[in-house]
Amino acid sequence: VVGTFKPDFNSQAPMAELKKIIFPVGPIQANCCIIYDSLAKSGIIIDTGGDVEKIYAAVKKEGLTITGIYYTHAHIDHIDVTGMLQAKLRGVPIRCHQQDKFIYDMAQMQINLLGIPVPTPINIPPIASYFNEGDVIPVGSFNARVIHTPGHSPGSVCFHFPDQKLLIAGDTLFRGSYGRTDLWGGSEETLRQSITQKLFTLPPETRVVPGHGPETTIAFERANNPISD
Repeated sequence: VVGTFKPDFNSQAPMAELKKIIFPVGPIQANCCIIYDSLAKSGIIIDTGGDVEKIYAAVKKEGLTITGIYYTHAHIDHIDVTGMLQAKLRGVPIRCHQQDKFIYDMAQMQINLLGIPVPTPINIPPIASYFNEGDVIPVGSFNARVIHTPGHSPGSVCFHFPDQKLLIAGDTLFRGSYGRTDLWGGSEETLRQSITQKLFTLPPETRVVPGHGPETTIAFERANNPISD
């Protein structure tokens, strides 16, 4: 059969989207974030506070290749199941800020002191490398920028996707509230500076995914968060 191919100039190649899957995990219900490129099917996992099978099932359901497990900070409710998940994902690198390494290294002590019901002894793999202020984190064809926001912990960071106006804030900023500062290396004044000088300067329409609880926006927090009082 001989025929003539007529290209359809109205058709468009599929466009990549930055997608997110957010769900609470572990006994303290920390938000686990799976952020990925819809076209490349490449992504990262931020904060693995428990429920390893739930996290892994979400990754497999979307057919994702995970390039890293990243932490907003090293409190146990955000780093639990790190070792189990890393093993399932064939050794992907673990990253956090270096100023939280001492907290990461005392994971078992955190469990004992805080009385959090997680499996013991906990398996915490070595950190592959550390974040610095302004680092660019690739997620498929998209990029996040690391914002160092000490206060809740010395090495707390946020991940900002400027083009998508999205911020993964960890326990630095909550809807109508902010992270506690009475744990290792915490400082309310430092946290206040981090939020008001670094986060509240982001575009007001920026959507914020906190470490616990519902999403919010920078605009809402500028108007309502007591950290500004």
